[in-house]
Amino acid sequence: MHFNLFFTVRYMAMLGIMPVTGRCRHCGSNNAALYNIENHTLAFTCSDCSEYADADISSHTADFLAKSLNARFSSMDTDNVPESEVSLLFNKTAGFIENYYGFRFKSMDMLMISIASPDTKGSIESSGH
Repeated sequence: MHFNLFFTVRYMAMLGIMPVTGRCRHCGSNNAALYNIENHTLAFTCSDCSEYADADISSHTADFLAKSLNARFSSMDTDNVPESEVSLLFNKTAGFIENYYGFRFKSMDMLMISIASPDTKGSIESSGH
């Protein structure tokens, strides 16, 4: 999933639709430990400014997103970037693209099945999705 997000972010930047991310939209902090990400805008809100108790992503995932714009994937360390946060950020990124262009990704269900846990994957496949 890390590479999927990396590629999507790079492609969005190439198309000129990548919004400014990585700093709190309220206070401008770019070194918060935790961030919430707004659906359909990808705007970051640091944990100090957020109204929500639980954050969406850690600073490690925010750094991964920022580095995805310039670094080579092979040079990026993904060990501290949780798969669950990358998946959530990928979903929000897909939502942003869908909102921007006004269409739904046909491959989104396939991508979500590919990252589903083994016990969940069987139930998704058997349900016909």
